[in-house]
Amino acid sequence: MRREDVPWSPPRVADLHRRLQAVEAPLADAAARLRTPPTLTRLHLGEARVPAWHCVAEDRRGPVLSLATLDAEATADEVEARAVSLALGCALFELPLGAAAGAIAARAATPELGRAWHRALRPDAGRLIAGGPPALVAHLLDAHPRAELWAFSNAPVARGGLPERAGALARGAFLVVQAFARRARLRRGARVVTTGASPEAAALAELLRQAGYDVAAPWAPPPREEPAPPPLAPGAADADVLVVATPHGLHPGNAAGVTPRLVVELAVGGVAADLDEPLMLAAVPVLPDFLVRGGEAVAAACEGVPAFPRPDDEAVRNLLAAAVERAIRAVWEEATSAGKSAREAALALALRRLTDAE
Repeated sequence: MRREDVPWSPPRVADLHRRLQAVEAPLADAAARLRTPPTLTRLHLGEARVPAWHCVAEDRRGPVLSLATLDAEATADEVEARAVSLALGCALFELPLGAAAGAIAARAATPELGRAWHRALRPDAGRLIAGGPPALVAHLLDAHPRAELWAFSNAPVARGGLPERAGALARGAFLVVQAFARRARLRRGARVVTTGASPEAAALAELLRQAGYDVAAPWAPPPREEPAPPPLAPGAADADVLVVATPHGLHPGNAAGVTPRLVVELAVGGVAADLDEPLMLAAVPVLPDFLVRGGEAVAAACEGVPAFPRPDDEAVRNLLAAAVERAIRAVWEEATSAGKSAREAALALALRRLTDAE
């Protein structure tokens, strides 16, 4: 295979593990559980032999997380990173499960969603089952007969996923940015630059434009002859808000001279771990992926529940708005009271909720 045929792979899992490893007691144990090496299995489901992934991590105390995804094009690194990131998001948004986390100890569901899930319990097994393809449900039931929660993740919209999921993710990200911007006193008309292009990034850009931000169109880097980390979007050095919509889109090789007032990690693993300390010293807050992508977790948690028939349903939107406000308020208070960065505060809060729920 020629070198140019080998795609560059962002170190999502390596960065996640570095951040989890830096967590100090008393949350180090919860962080260590999320670093449990998972078993990743390629599946071919049903008579149609639909390709899928199953990602499971277990330690001596039982399941840490379980992800089943129909995103057959995802790499093993991407599947594991998505599972850990959205497991943290489930805890942060107080959801019983989300787009990439199941069998996780985040049981402190919001009252509205909790009541809806109770109505959706399987009477024969007494377990919560998220809406998903029957073959995938059957596989997970066989693989984890004792687990209480499962989750299902469709592919990103660009790879055939549900269009409604992109809208839910973008709306959640928009609400996160708005809630944080109010507290950080980010001015109306602030310049927004997006590095990386996707349906989710385009939907977020449109919502920000409607809210009065000065938004540049999301920018996708041109194809390169050799695999390498992506370059940064033109105009990023002058951005007030930098949205990173591609994995490892902001890294030491392209971050020189870039000091926005806010970085929004829309892609899982969008900001390199090597930049955590420099950005913190430069007083640039980074809203991490598991916080920004809360809309996807809320939408996934509502799938298959009669009270919330669609991810873009008004009831889901109201639930999402309330969940985002609670999460941002808690992250802001954690950051300001303990002198932490936004990423550190969100991670500590998510891990604390996982620890409290065990």
